[in-house]
Amino acid sequence: MKKQILSATVLLLVLLSLGSGCNKGGSPYYKSQGTETVQYNGTVLQYLESQKGVYDSMVVVIKRFPHFVTLLSSPGSMTVFAIPNAAFQVAVTNFNRERAKLDSAPLYFSPNNLSRPDSGMFHYLGLEKLIARYIFNKVYTYEELEPSSIGFRSPSILGYDMNLRAVQQNAVGAIKDGPKVIELSDMNNSIFNRFWKSALTSTIAAVQTSNALVHTLTQNHEFGFASFTDKLLEPAWDRTGWTPIAWHSQYLGSWGGTVAHALDNDGDTRWHTLTSNPPPLPLFFTVDMKKTLLIGGVTIQCRKDGGHDGSPVDFTVEFAPEGANLADSSVWTRQRFSYPPDGSTIKLPHKFYFTPKVEARYFRFVVNQVFSGRLYTDRPYSNLDEIWMLY
Repeated sequence: MKKQILSATVLLLVLLSLGSGCNKGGSPYYKSQGTETVQYNGTVLQYLESQKGVYDSMVVVIKRFPHFVTLLSSPGSMTVFAIPNAAFQVAVTNFNRERAKLDSAPLYFSPNNLSRPDSGMFHYLGLEKLIARYIFNKVYTYEELEPSSIGFRSPSILGYDMNLRAVQQNAVGAIKDGPKVIELSDMNNSIFNRFWKSALTSTIAAVQTSNALVHTLTQNHEFGFASFTDKLLEPAWDRTGWTPIAWHSQYLGSWGGTVAHALDNDGDTRWHTLTSNPPPLPLFFTVDMKKTLLIGGVTIQCRKDGGHDGSPVDFTVEFAPEGANLADSSVWTRQRFSYPPDGSTIKLPHKFYFTPKVEARYFRFVVNQVFSGRLYTDRPYSNLDEIWMLY
């Protein structure tokens, strides 16, 4: 009898031991997700460099910018979301597919990858703004993010707002009992999460280096949060912080209506002028871009929701330098543009280029004529979904 009891006890202990060694979701890292880290004796840049064949593309991009190299090699307390090579490969493939449609040569991150004599490299400025979205001057662990169900809005190192959220995934046979991961979201300058693009960290434990906590993104992420092609194909300046400082009129409604709504990346909102006793044409608004930029062109998106009466089809873009007396008309540089005369493409975003490029801190958008049943009219109201300044 004693032998039977002893055998049963041993069997029970073995079964318990096997059960505790199992991992929900099939990941060998399950126990370390969100709660434990792997220590690395070196800086975050040294860690990324040491992972040959894993983060090579991320290192190539970082090393294009000396200030990023200095930051990631210096003492500090940062969070870095490590981007696997596959994420860059997806971005490059999608980008060059669109380049081919324009009969343009492919572009790459490294000169070693140039596939034909007319191949080139990606625009440095666009890459700088995108890679910065994965680096934060604060340590974010899963536990710190866990209390909020909607996540935490946080500026990345160049001031662009991202959202970080702790996510408890489902396990086999159980809801929210699986891997703990972090969701990193590009907010697209919008408070509405339907416009956000998100990526999840992998189930591999975070790595603590001497100056940063490193979370690894999944292999199916696309570098740039699915905006890589748009931003690099025709790179536009980041509008974060741009502030309207003057306007002819604004008309609040379900569509927004303020000048700020033409700068918010929300296709459902727009700047709209008064329709009752409106001021006469020309109509205008003025924006402070907060620093001097080299402007190579402008893209405007007229109202595209079906009713495009009031869309500006003849307009002037004016620029003034930092420190200028904006009340003095002589300080403004002006370039005038108009849509094609048939009006067939009025709902599409249009790009207009400057020759030569203009250095400015302020711009003024002036509506000369608008669409209203026929292309050009002096009907005195206007609206605009979005306006971007190009490099």
